[in-house]
Amino acid sequence: MSIKRKEVKVIAKSFDRAGKSLSFETGKLAVQADCSLKIDLGDNQLLCSTVMEKNPRSDMDFLPLMIDFRDSYSAVGRLGGAAYRRRE
Repeated sequence: MSIKRKEVKVIAKSFDRAGKSLSFETGKLAVQADCSLKIDLGDNQLLCSTVMEKNPRSDMDFLPLMIDFRDSYSAVGRLGGAAYRRRE
């Protein structure tokens, strides 16, 4: 039994925009997705990935979309829970 590996070609481009470095990179992260794009602007990073069915259904006349946004409170210094409360 052999495992098929998808050939991945890494494409990276970077530009200077308003004094900050703007870079686009595809093919390196989220390789199990059909397409992924990482965008860097200064200290900010954004990862966009898409997947699609191998056999699309012909009875659908619309494109169902799902957005999964995860806000990380620890990234901005907000730590909750009883473990971080001050005890006297």
